[in-house]
Amino acid sequence: NTEERTLAAVRAKFDLLSPSEIEAQRQELGLTQRELARRIGTSEESISRWETGLVVQSRAMNKLLQVFFFVPSARAGLGSNGFRKVGEGGVSMMWASSSANLRFRSTGLQPATPSGNKLRECA
Repeated sequence: NTEERTLAAVRAKFDLLSPSEIEAQRQELGLTQRELARRIGTSEESISRWETGLVVQSRAMNKLLQVFFFVPSARAGLGSNGFRKVGEGGVSMMWASSSANLRFRSTGLQPATPSGNKLRECA
C-alpha cells in the first residue's frame, strides 16, 4: 500500500528503526510494551503504534530507543521509571525523556541548540 511505502521511505531516509526492529529488540530484552514505555518515558500506546507501523517515532525518540537497545550501561542508567540521576566528573546530570524528545538537564550545562546536540557552559 502507498502509505506503508511512504512510511518505510521516511524511516529509511532518517535511518529510523523499523517496526520489526523495535519489536525484536524489545522482545530480546524480555520487556513488555508497558515495561519499555515506562523505561523510556513514553506511553504503551506509542510503543504499540511504532511496532505496528501506524506511527513513525520522532528522530529524538529513535535515538533514545537505539541507546536503550544497544548501550547496556545507558539502559541500566534509565532504571525502572525512565529517570536516574548520575554524577560524572563533579557534574550532576539527569536524562529525562518524553514522547516528543530527549532533554539534557544538568548543573552548569545546557543545550546550546534546541536539538540539544551541543552543550555549552551556563553562566
